Amino acid sequence: MRSAELLHSLEEYYDAAPRVSARPEAIGPFTLFVKADPEGWPFYARPRLGLDVPLTAVDVAAVRGRQKELGLPESFEWVHENTPTLLEAAREAGLQVNECPLLVLAGDGVPAADLGGSTVGLVRPDAPELADVIGAIGAGFTGTDDIVSRDPGRRPMLMRDGWLVVAGAYDGQGAIGGGCHSPRGATTELTGIAVIPRARRRGVGAAITRTLVSDARERGVETVFLSAQDDAVARVYERVGFVRVGTACIAEPPDLSVPPAPLGARHPDKSVVTRLIGGEEWRVWRDIRLRALLDTPTAFGSTYDREIAFTEPDFRDRLGASGPAVLAMAADEPVGMGAGYQDSEGWLHVVAMWGDPAWRGRRVGQMVLDVIVGWARERGLRVHLDVTTGNSAARRLYERYGFVGAGETRPLRPGSRHNIERMNLPG
Repeated sequence: MRSAELLHSLEEYYDAAPRVSARPEAIGPFTLFVKADPEGWPFYARPRLGLDVPLTAVDVAAVRGRQKELGLPESFEWVHENTPTLLEAAREAGLQVNECPLLVLAGDGVPAADLGGSTVGLVRPDAPELADVIGAIGAGFTGTDDIVSRDPGRRPMLMRDGWLVVAGAYDGQGAIGGGCHSPRGATTELTGIAVIPRARRRGVGAAITRTLVSDARERGVETVFLSAQDDAVARVYERVGFVRVGTACIAEPPDLSVPPAPLGARHPDKSVVTRLIGGEEWRVWRDIRLRALLDTPTAFGSTYDREIAFTEPDFRDRLGASGPAVLAMAADEPVGMGAGYQDSEGWLHVVAMWGDPAWRGRRVGQMVLDVIVGWARERGLRVHLDVTTGNSAARRLYERYGFVGAGETRPLRPGSRHNIERMNLPG
């Protein structure tokens, strides 16, 4: 299938998928999907299928007005390559746009993985473990091992009707993750694939994906696709056979409870506090650092396998180095981190930047940078950092803060196929 035909087939899927539980409402060049059941999913607005006219901020504002009137989220989703004018229109209308890699499975299936004692299988609509699997998926996305069973809601009905398929992963302690796919004719989308932190790096996510893909093929599905959170997640799926074909855009209003901060100013989320720490808090630093290395291994020059072997003196020495170590805390739990050290005369090198997935989009990274940059400027130091090429989410954070790429790249670590680029903060 040619690229244009493939993207059109995905657009048809996006238009068809909500219709089993929502009614479409035409608003100018958009289709707004309004949930038919008060307990149903609050759907988005999309460009009208087959649209071939430019979109404007006025068009977007008209839809937002209707969404407010109906009490729906002011959210929009689209494929950028099919509707390229919507990106600028959404931003001009005051929306924040998240650009997600759009990937399609190139082969028939996903390679098998050694699960080390874990199991993965499809979940029946009436299975008692469905609530636990849904809870494990939620825990995986929020980065916690604490699983709380969740009400399946309308999922069993959708599963019985063939509109939704759920896979669960388990070990000796119970559910550890899961995922879904939603077939519509010859196309299906994989969604909600997540594994709790303690069960990661065992091939469980790949096994969930394999189980869902196998079920889709048995149903006669030809096109299996997904949208990844960022480039780092996309690379995980590329390793099991997916290829990038475009960009899925999700637009929502920014979180106005956190006003934009000028460079160096502090306007934190009131539920989050940032503070400098020292060696006495090495345990807290160790725990969040290991979470970060598991979550985004291609973002750091070090590795989980290396630092899991660090001792108390190792962490204390690092926290007592020539620079700041910062934690962002919410209800006494660490949700973000960052540090810096003087790597050359007159320069502070920012390292170890990471935010809990559940807190991304709430300016936690900016708050951590405020402390690090403030520390450096008080001492007359300039600031630079390295970002993995292709890590668009991190790069957007740094560019919004004012960092500028220097065009200087090198391998992430010896033997790595990933590169990093140096970015400098002017002034």
